[in-house]
Amino acid sequence: MKKVVVIVGPTGSGKTRLSIELAKRFGLEIINGDSVQVYDELSIGSAKVKTEEMEGVPHHLLGHIPVSEPYSVYHFQREARKAIESIERPAIVGGTGLYIKAALFDYTLVTVVGVPNSNVITRTSNEELYQKLYRKESEYHG
Repeated sequence: MKKVVVIVGPTGSGKTRLSIELAKRFGLEIINGDSVQVYDELSIGSAKVKTEEMEGVPHHLLGHIPVSEPYSVYHFQREARKAIESIERPAIVGGTGLYIKAALFDYTLVTVVGVPNSNVITRTSNEELYQKLYRKESEYHG
């Protein structure tokens, strides 16, 4: 895999400003490395970079998924690796370590058929959840 600049840190630590300056100076394109910023409707709580803050620097995997769509580290890994290969000088910027590591290292990820979308909030009581888990555990162990 080609060399990739990676800037990580918590929200509000200056990753965006630093990445824009480095991108302008070295001709980098930025790949979002944050698990929340992939969603198009989640801007304020995720501190997603605004168009004017990008200063013309190309950004990838940013706000491209509706909140209602299932999206996981599996999806991110495939998209990020494709972006890395297509960009001459890629930089991943974000704070979701597992996403970034999955894009850069030899993590083997698969989809599991029949597992409900974990992004969907359901109204299930703790007791109902416990009973579901207990039944699944019992089925698993026979």
